[in-house]
Amino acid sequence: MTEQRPLSFSARLLLLVVFAGTLFMLGTWFYQRLHKPGLVKQEQASSQPAAAQGMDPHIGELMKTVGENPTDFSSLFNLANHLAQAQSWQAAETFAQRAVMLRPTDTKALHLLGVVKHNLKKNTEAATTLEQLLTLGEDPSVRYSLGVPDLHYLNKAAQGREHLNGIFQNKAHTESLTKMPKHPIEKHKQTPPK
Repeated sequence: MTEQRPLSFSARLLLLVVFAGTLFMLGTWFYQRLHKPGLVKQEQASSQPAAAQGMDPHIGELMKTVGENPTDFSSLFNLANHLAQAQSWQAAETFAQRAVMLRPTDTKALHLLGVVKHNLKKNTEAATTLEQLLTLGEDPSVRYSLGVPDLHYLNKAAQGREHLNGIFQNKAHTESLTKMPKHPIEKHKQTPPK
């Protein structure tokens, strides 16, 4: 048998430093785990399925459908709509633009794109999109969507009031539109001269 020589002082010191460092790391980990459990809970929340996190479960299905058939207008529009409802504005804009490229005269897709652009604070682009929509036909909801940004974001008060007054001048609009909350419209409605 061979004789084992005792460790030198520097080797013992090195082992002691490594051991102390390991104990310190374990102690820090244990302390963080006890006093800051949010770090652990946050990771658990992100590993849950989308439905459990409050996200629309249809978004994943629609993404798959759009991936398989990128020219399916209905899927593109529905995906953009679901993303807008989830307030994923950037993604909603991308898919709404693709839907509008497929059907440039589809009023629902154009309206959705305008609303999404407004929520992205791209108010000039939103107004351009919605004005394009008005060329396809008179729609009080589009006039409302144009009037509010013109008044509040684009410094076009006269044009905004004109759009909002256009809602009341158009006899073809539906009764449901006139039952919408009146305060934003009536606040800016001009009384006709006597």
